[in-house]
Amino acid sequence: MTTETVSKKYRFTVEKSNGKNEVLKFLIQWEMILIYIFITFNILLYVLNGDMFTRSYMSIIQAGMDLSFMVFPMIFILLLGDIDVSVGSILALSAMMLGLVYEATGNTVLSIGACLLTGASAGFLNGFIITRFKEISAVIVTIAGMLFYRGVVKIVLDVRSLTAFPDWFGELGYSNFWGLPISLWVFAIFALIFGLVLHKTSYGRQLYAVGKNKDGAYFSGIKVNKVKLITFTLMGLMAAVSAIFYLGRSPSVVANVGEGYELRVIAICVLGGVSTSGGKGKIIGPIIGVFIMSFLDKLMGYNGVQPAARVMAVGILLVVALLAEKIKFKQI
Repeated sequence: MTTETVSKKYRFTVEKSNGKNEVLKFLIQWEMILIYIFITFNILLYVLNGDMFTRSYMSIIQAGMDLSFMVFPMIFILLLGDIDVSVGSILALSAMMLGLVYEATGNTVLSIGACLLTGASAGFLNGFIITRFKEISAVIVTIAGMLFYRGVVKIVLDVRSLTAFPDWFGELGYSNFWGLPISLWVFAIFALIFGLVLHKTSYGRQLYAVGKNKDGAYFSGIKVNKVKLITFTLMGLMAAVSAIFYLGRSPSVVANVGEGYELRVIAICVLGGVSTSGGKGKIIGPIIGVFIMSFLDKLMGYNGVQPAARVMAVGILLVVALLAEKIKFKQI
């Protein structure tokens, strides 16, 4: 056997081994593990609930869309190394404003505009305080925001509920287009937009840079305060978008609407592989996490798990997701 033959055989063996390693690496990356979890929930739902699960498959997806639009900007905030726990209260505030304006004017465009402006303004206020008073952490500022915005809603509504909304809102919550929920189509559009922004623009690169090393990003010329202000404003705006889709499924606003949504949104992001320490994560993991959360909730609901226990399950899921950051085969 010649030296050349041995060399070719060695190269073939190495290439084959590398190919196997690449396949294995792909199969055990975090996003693939999330897909396995999602498939497992589908199997369990089908085995335990049969026809009920089959008939309500699309409604399960629709139920998960209420808070899904807040997941995208929350990814950005976590990438910065910050957190926002006021999003559920901003959703409630935006929904209330939409209802009040529509009740007073009957104008759909004006009421939606008021909703979006309210959400963006609340997010801007959070970002302004965070960037102007650097000694106060984002979590403290947004806890204060959560209490303040929720307090406004409770003072204005008290025990009252708002029920006057545009009739076509129900189309957003329950109607299909080409066999798929309208809300899912809108979710896919936002996923594409936010994915392109995160992975293909300078703003997205700045998010990673600030999260990895804020001082280094500042001295490299990145306007850190501007990036944070834009991101928190975007978070508030998307909370208002979620409020619109929430009203498509639950056409009434009461004082406690959206409570607990902030923890579910954060849990989805962390479960999707976004690091709470900043600078690490992709958009695809949280997208899968949206569906996992929705199907997990239905799995528990269909099988008699009490609402309080479901909240506990979300807490457990959040802890597990945080621990998952330490798993070595997770792809960053």
